[in-house]
Amino acid sequence: MSTEWRDHAACRGLDVNMFFPVVGDGTTVRQALAVCNGDLNSPVCPVRSQCADFVLSFEQDEDVAGIFGGMTSAERRKTRKHARIERMNEPAVTDERLFSGDNFSYQLGTLLNLIHSVVADRLD
Repeated sequence: MSTEWRDHAACRGLDVNMFFPVVGDGTTVRQALAVCNGDLNSPVCPVRSQCADFVLSFEQDEDVAGIFGGMTSAERRKTRKHARIERMNEPAVTDERLFSGDNFSYQLGTLLNLIHSVVADRLD
């Protein structure tokens, strides 16, 4: 997986410790999440989705610590769990469908549903 996107990350040049906070340091977690997700003072990181894809490509969250793609490790575990449930509930994809033009739309819809569920969980 190419990591050229990192050159455009909002966190580039910031203190790396902000993204690997000490357990219980909610202030630092909020600051790091604001860099990724934006706030009143800054826009959303332009490569947040690539960063999230990168960190979610690991099978086990224990492989990666810290804040990545605008998510804490707990949020990534929850995202992976939702993705597993979604995959279990998906109808089987035939070889024919894999190569059809509808596959992109299907994948995009699945991704948007996943994003919606993550955002909804964060608002609860």
